Amino acid sequence: MPLHDTHRVRRSGAGRPMVLVHGLGASFDCWREVEPLLRRHREVVVMDLPGFGAAEPLGGDVSIDAFADHLADLLEDEDLLDADLVGSSMGGEVVLELLRRGVGTGDVVAIAPSGYWGPWGLAWFRVVAWSATGLVTALRPVAHHVIGNPWGRRVLLRPLSPVPALLPEITADATHTFGNTHGFLPALRHLGGRRDPVRVPAGTAGPRRVSIVWGRRDGLCLPGQASAALEAVPDATLHWLDGSGHLPPWDEPQATAELLLRVTGAVSAPDDSLA
Repeated sequence: MPLHDTHRVRRSGAGRPMVLVHGLGASFDCWREVEPLLRRHREVVVMDLPGFGAAEPLGGDVSIDAFADHLADLLEDEDLLDADLVGSSMGGEVVLELLRRGVGTGDVVAIAPSGYWGPWGLAWFRVVAWSATGLVTALRPVAHHVIGNPWGRRVLLRPLSPVPALLPEITADATHTFGNTHGFLPALRHLGGRRDPVRVPAGTAGPRRVSIVWGRRDGLCLPGQASAALEAVPDATLHWLDGSGHLPPWDEPQATAELLLRVTGAVSAPDDSLA
């Protein structure tokens, strides 16, 4: 199994490539539960967006456009323009922007993409995101004790996950990185500003399959926002994950991996099941 690991990108597995793009406050480690499931069938490519994880920050404005510029260059540099693109939250909006631009030829999956919240959803995002930032920052010196307690995980991560008490290892890492990287605050300000979401006109996708995935228990990008995303990306098909919050790769890694493989055409027969 080939493995290429740098500050920018990690590649593992074999087969048609699938690129996974994380969201705000995360790093490529957020995919660690689904990555081994996916690479049974695919080459899996993960990276830290600029200013997150181990990656250097952007030199200029921090925005969806800027992240898309960076990712487009990375796909070309790594010979991944034929890869399927999967993005979560902010990363979902980034891969939809690449689709709008016509970058790449692979299928596109956006998991609870940011930006489609409307006025009330935007207000809710601001309250939740800024409150979480302040709380996590204040608690960071004792975060490992808080995360070690199921009630502490409920307080810190309930808007993101309906089952935070069951996620001790993942949430410990997330608490360390959330709000603690160069790109976090600029990206948070950008996402929380008044701006138009990414719109991909009908027919833009051509033969590419486009999927929007939402957790029915999402407490950050509320499930009702899925209809706004479909209006903005009419070529997309909507898929629900019943047991997931904002981050299905945390809450339902098995179901998430199976869905990603199915909507990108990687699993077509019972013999290919991940079970």
